[in-house]
Amino acid sequence: MGVQNETQTFVKTAHLVTILQLIHRQPGISRPELCKRTGLMPSTMHVAIVKLMADGLIVTQGMAASNGGRRANQYRLAPGIGCVGSISIRLNRMEAGVFDLSLQMLAREEIELSLATLGPETYTGQAVQLLERCMAQIRLPREKLLGVGVTLPGPVDTRTGVIQQISGAPKWRQFPMGERLRQALNCPIVTDKDVYAALVLLTQTGQIQYPGSCAYLSICEGIGSALMVNGQVYRGSNSLAGEIGHLPVRKDGIPCACGNTGCLELYCSDIGIVQQYNAQSSSKQTTVAQVLALAQGGDVTASRVISQAISYLVDTTATIIMTYDPQELVIFCTWLQNQRGLYFWMLDTLYAKSIFTQQRAARIRLLAEDPLNLSAAAALAVQQALEAAVVNPS
Repeated sequence: MGVQNETQTFVKTAHLVTILQLIHRQPGISRPELCKRTGLMPSTMHVAIVKLMADGLIVTQGMAASNGGRRANQYRLAPGIGCVGSISIRLNRMEAGVFDLSLQMLAREEIELSLATLGPETYTGQAVQLLERCMAQIRLPREKLLGVGVTLPGPVDTRTGVIQQISGAPKWRQFPMGERLRQALNCPIVTDKDVYAALVLLTQTGQIQYPGSCAYLSICEGIGSALMVNGQVYRGSNSLAGEIGHLPVRKDGIPCACGNTGCLELYCSDIGIVQQYNAQSSSKQTTVAQVLALAQGGDVTASRVISQAISYLVDTTATIIMTYDPQELVIFCTWLQNQRGLYFWMLDTLYAKSIFTQQRAARIRLLAEDPLNLSAAAALAVQQALEAAVVNPS
């Protein structure tokens, strides 16, 4: 009997979390729509709504338009529940922010830091200071901080918050960042690889059209990918799934900090493109935008570097499609977004490459947003906070 009661409690809790997440993603959703989206009976939904309102987690927002019958209540998250912190650790800088539970950014700070040179203990101290500055901006009391999400460009044990390794940053191996931040901030910490967190964010905000089978490719300072299957991010056994930036594309290529030779991100990432151009031209450019401007101005070396990057990205995209067969492939790349002609050239080359990569193979979409990392880290914390709110309502 005890096992049966525990199972029933778990099912009810799971339903409450699902309902709360739907209301979070779609403020103003009505009770009939919640029933339709969850498959729950109206009587079950009534009990769930009553409990969530009694716990102070949701409030009514108004009435839905009538379909000829009684108008249904609409719901949204209750104001003042609290906020979440967000820390995005990138190769050359760190961002911190505070978000409300609807993922609206309330404060943001940024600082230039190098993962390769700075030790993780010092880096963690800087992260705490940066987040505290954000909290001070909006005068957020510590007790209103429901949790903090952290994203990094490398594999993380999500259960323990231990960073396993980051390419080019040997000091970061097996570092318990989750525990360090938990001790400093006295709140729940959720740590994950940045590309995995990006899929969580895109799902929460309704930007994934096919969560049953979706791939994500991120091209910025480094290159990474992620896969969502049946609505869940696939991490592999050691969070190594999607380390596509470290697949060799040239046997005669330059050595990579990961130990391989000729890795993809050495030629196609923002940093890689700049380094390739500078190495071939004895120049000192600092941004990929500068290299793109040179290519547009007729610089032969810049054009060659960009063409090479497009060629390798076509091969990479083809590999993703033929390996995972996703219904949807979402790409984030600032320089492709800013130079749409290059993106269309990449697509045309991909579609002509093979019978397996023709246009019908997958729905490919280029994100228009700024880098997702900070919002993605917040999405991790929001997800955890909603689950905790149902289990332990205040």
